[in-house]
Amino acid sequence: MKVKKASWIALLGILTIGALDLTAQTTTAILRGTVADPSAAPIPGAEVTVTNTDTGLTRKVTTNEVGDYVVADLPYGPYEIVVVKQGFQRLSRKGVVLNIGDRVTANLQLAIGEFSETLNVNEEAPLLRTADASLGQVIDNVKVENIPLVGRSFDQLLYLAPGSQVSPTGQYAGVSFIVSAGPAIGVSFNGMRTEMNEYQLDGTRTTYPVFGSVSFYPSVETLQEFRVETQNFSSELSRTAGGQVLLSTKSGTNAIHGSVYEFLRNDNLKARDPFALTKPETKSNLFGATVGGPIFKDKTFFFGAYEGFRAVIPGTLSTTVPTDNDRNGILTDPVLHPNPIIDPTTGSQFPGNIIPQGRIDPIATNVLAQTPKPNISGFPNYTANTPTSRPFDQVNIRVDHNFGSLGRLFGRWSGQPGDSFTPRFVTVDPSSTHALGQNIVIGFDASTSRFFNSLRFGHTRQNTDSQNALPEGLTPQSLGFPADGFQVNPKGVYFGIPNFRVQNYAEGFDGFGQRGGTPGDNQTRIFEISDNMTLVRGT
Repeated sequence: MKVKKASWIALLGILTIGALDLTAQTTTAILRGTVADPSAAPIPGAEVTVTNTDTGLTRKVTTNEVGDYVVADLPYGPYEIVVVKQGFQRLSRKGVVLNIGDRVTANLQLAIGEFSETLNVNEEAPLLRTADASLGQVIDNVKVENIPLVGRSFDQLLYLAPGSQVSPTGQYAGVSFIVSAGPAIGVSFNGMRTEMNEYQLDGTRTTYPVFGSVSFYPSVETLQEFRVETQNFSSELSRTAGGQVLLSTKSGTNAIHGSVYEFLRNDNLKARDPFALTKPETKSNLFGATVGGPIFKDKTFFFGAYEGFRAVIPGTLSTTVPTDNDRNGILTDPVLHPNPIIDPTTGSQFPGNIIPQGRIDPIATNVLAQTPKPNISGFPNYTANTPTSRPFDQVNIRVDHNFGSLGRLFGRWSGQPGDSFTPRFVTVDPSSTHALGQNIVIGFDASTSRFFNSLRFGHTRQNTDSQNALPEGLTPQSLGFPADGFQVNPKGVYFGIPNFRVQNYAEGFDGFGQRGGTPGDNQTRIFEISDNMTLVRGT
């Protein structure tokens, strides 16, 4: 039997501005095998019916001249295989579980007998994965829902895959502008860089183009399972050399199912950081609910989920701030000032490394007045708690419909607005970030006994807006800067107070003014359409 698979990618750049990447939809499964009689002779013309026992989705094919059959584009889930042929007993094999991206073989043997008799097979050897040589790991729903996760972020489960390791320092670790409840982590596979990984959600790409990280974090409660491919990828996954992460969300079934959950942490039982003067504020409340079920039995199904996150993330930072002598121009401490202080007007060293009061710039005086004084001994000489607030909400809605022999249609919309606020530390301006993430997927699968077609459209959107928050009572003009120097740009963005630092100052001075990377407006759009066709012909 020959199986030919083609993938046509429509370049949406013809219709929209921007470059698009090409991908193939790889989250469904392919089931194949051979039907034989008791003597192992192949049986041509046998009718093979594969039915999803959760949703009633049915696919029918007929074995070819050498008894082979292929059923493609099967969604994950439990299946029953029924084989009928005149002169043989009807065979029913139940409990066949297909995972995301499976390419498996189920060989079946019919017994001679009356057509009305049924041979039930409930226990049999596991399905064989002989159709490809790829290496990877399926993270099924049991692991997804039961393994403890910090912040309930799925990417921590990637470490279960062979060849995975925590990303080394200096590589991008879980970089995403969309707020997530978990820590920023990175994983590399087989020694590749973390930005060489690829992520697909329900068959469409969700990889952030710059960093190779996840551009949209689906709630763990919405994930059915996912597969991590690490070596010997098929041509559908040969975009990058890192790991290929294929995620699939839950869908409704004929049974109503749902969940309500909450994960709570606070500072009541938290110990004080040994480097903090006081116990930092800690609040983390992750909560939500899911529900799924039938709209019309065996035809239309729904699944919905909501997740909220309200948190104050603790933080304790230390730095070195100017001493009283520094503020008065007395720079005689050899630890803080090992080099001579040069008068820029003469090129000579100030006598004794002491700057005359009349030579100290008024702006510098005003800046130093805004800088806290040391509160601990030694260097660094200042420490403070810097809690960061990070609230977000995520909504997921999915609808599936079976058209019988015509195919299957599904659509999913996911949206997540979120915020992050970092308070002022020493003299670095506070900043806030508002993020909006959306992910939309529409898929249609059609099939006949010899032809299978899978169409996917996906759109991932990221909007982030980072701004400086002006400290209360402080303006550029109050520090002595010109009135027309650091105001608002034509779009109304406040650029904050200029940032400057003191280099080689003891353990480091965090400087003054706005944070790096702010203000900033980042917008990312990923549009994708892919169509996979599988044609079975010949012997």
